[in-house]
Amino acid sequence: MMFTLVHSSHNSTSTIIYITVPRSYHDDLRAMTSSRHDSSRLCLTHGDLSPRNLLYHNGRLSGMIDWECAAWLPEYWDYTNAVYNVRLLEQWCNPLHRMFPQYKRELEFWKVHNPW
Repeated sequence: MMFTLVHSSHNSTSTIIYITVPRSYHDDLRAMTSSRHDSSRLCLTHGDLSPRNLLYHNGRLSGMIDWECAAWLPEYWDYTNAVYNVRLLEQWCNPLHRMFPQYKRELEFWKVHNPW
């Protein structure tokens, strides 16, 4: 097991929390990052891409809202996170699978090792 140190502050009291992370998670992550996507570009990602955060006007996508989860993350992040979080909605997932077929491996990893 490996431990991740997390600092938390509540009512001026500092607390240290240790989160146990299974060794297999780290081994799988190392294996995945040393594979073909070890040089994935970092991109500005939305972080919470889902149907509820898309705006439409006259049947066309006109905007995205809810950007508080945005971050510079690997280029496959929005796809894997969006499919994982809304995986039961086929109307949402099927087009994403067709648009991003190159990230099937990352999605499978995410399904098994989602930290949340």
